[in-house]
Amino acid sequence: MYNEDQKTELKVELTKDIKKEIVAFANTNDGTIYIGIDDDGKIVGLTNAEKDLEALSGMIREGIKSDLTLYTKIYIEKINNKDIIIVKVSEAPNKPYYLSDKGLKSSGVYLRHGNVSVQASEEVIKKC
Repeated sequence: MYNEDQKTELKVELTKDIKKEIVAFANTNDGTIYIGIDDDGKIVGLTNAEKDLEALSGMIREGIKSDLTLYTKIYIEKINNKDIIIVKVSEAPNKPYYLSDKGLKSSGVYLRHGNVSVQASEEVIKKC
């Protein structure tokens, strides 16, 4: 059974919102994101995991600043005969990381707090 916590995030499918989770883990602590598992921990799988993996790679390279490629590992794993994507994010050294389309402000910088990703305050951004 999978549960969301400080270091684990569950997503049913790949969406643009995944970037904020990646940023939050990179800014706060290591974490793992499972794509293809719902919030209740049920493995639902992905219909086209290869395509999703390719799209995710582009999101990480182009949608997040500074480059987090070295601090993320993404791969497909079969669980209960269903394909899921696993994203392992390491806490990265060049903080703060942010969404490139939002910039280096509260709407673009996220931190992990408990089992959720939250926007960082201007004060916290300055301390990073």
